[in-house]
Amino acid sequence: MESLGDPPSNAPQDGDDDTFLKDVAGRVVQLIWHDPRVNKILASDEEKENNYTYCLCKTDLGDDVPMVFCSGIHCPGNRWFHLQCLNMEEDDIPDEFYCSDDCRKRTVYKYCSCHVDMGEYEPMVGCDNQQCKTEWFHLKCVGLKDAPAGKWFCSKDCKIASSKKKKLKSEPKEDGVYNYVTGLMFVGLMDLVRHDAVRENDGQAMMSHWKLDMILFHNNHHPKYVLLGHRLLAGVSGWLPERLAMDSMWNRTVNLAGGPGRNLECDIVNEFLNKEFKESLKDAGGNLTEETVHRHSQMAGSLGRVIDKVYAESVEAPLSEFIRKGNTNFTRDLELFVKLLLPEHFFRHSPGRHFKSYQDFSFSIEAKHPEKLKKKLCQLSKRLDKIRRCTD
Repeated sequence: MESLGDPPSNAPQDGDDDTFLKDVAGRVVQLIWHDPRVNKILASDEEKENNYTYCLCKTDLGDDVPMVFCSGIHCPGNRWFHLQCLNMEEDDIPDEFYCSDDCRKRTVYKYCSCHVDMGEYEPMVGCDNQQCKTEWFHLKCVGLKDAPAGKWFCSKDCKIASSKKKKLKSEPKEDGVYNYVTGLMFVGLMDLVRHDAVRENDGQAMMSHWKLDMILFHNNHHPKYVLLGHRLLAGVSGWLPERLAMDSMWNRTVNLAGGPGRNLECDIVNEFLNKEFKESLKDAGGNLTEETVHRHSQMAGSLGRVIDKVYAESVEAPLSEFIRKGNTNFTRDLELFVKLLLPEHFFRHSPGRHFKSYQDFSFSIEAKHPEKLKKKLCQLSKRLDKIRRCTD
């Protein structure tokens, strides 16, 4: 295919377009599919040595212990600290928190080991290890009078890291363009699938999406989301009574207009009603009584829409005759996209390619620390089990 009007070379001649389209859609999904590898989580050893990287204590104290984010660069505590380790209260957290004076200085000047800005005329030398965190050093701070003629490394570690990188260059490179495009399509199709599950009120599909989100929550360090997601999934899997479990799975949407495929999220509907109610109160002109508030609360929803419909038919409809409506046609836009993107061959493996803005792009939905995720889920499950035993 060279344009939108060209039929595919492998299209059927008998006109069975539906089967052909389903086959193409299946191949696209297989091409961009990313496996979360749940078996890797289940088979992980939760008794491994603790590799918790946050805070100075390097200890996972659980999701209930509040933490604070350090604004310093190269923070030694990996930028997250438990409040109790700092002897702080939640009300004492400033707008910009620094765990130490060293972190505060590094936010001002991140170069050189002294972290002091000596001005633009102070001679400096750059470390030839591209992964060096400090990058630039004052000559006098590293004991040099003049910049070296050849390559210079600030430490033995940087020199070793640079030599290892040279060896890796001879290995096959990743196709950054292919990885980015397939990852982007995967996320986009997942959003469409989630949207469709809500519109159809497909409770089982929505629960499967929550299971995938649990991995993403844990990877991005969102402990509260992990806690809430676990409660929901545990509830529909047997922790809640049968009636509440069914309600949590199948009564998550509202259908205001009627008909299949027209469901909306409950929280969005509540936001709509709150917005209508607040806008309706503005018309009262500040004269708010209990009777006025009650009357306006009844108008927020179905009654208000009936009134709006009558107003639209009697007032807005005659005015619409004078308003010109144009037809939207995206054919030219699609033709332009095909012309620009087709020569790029996004879905052909070409090792070494990458976008300038995403040179080291990688996409994965696998758990970064499967043993930690398994341990956390087991802890939360045991906690819920204790609660149920106390209430039985």
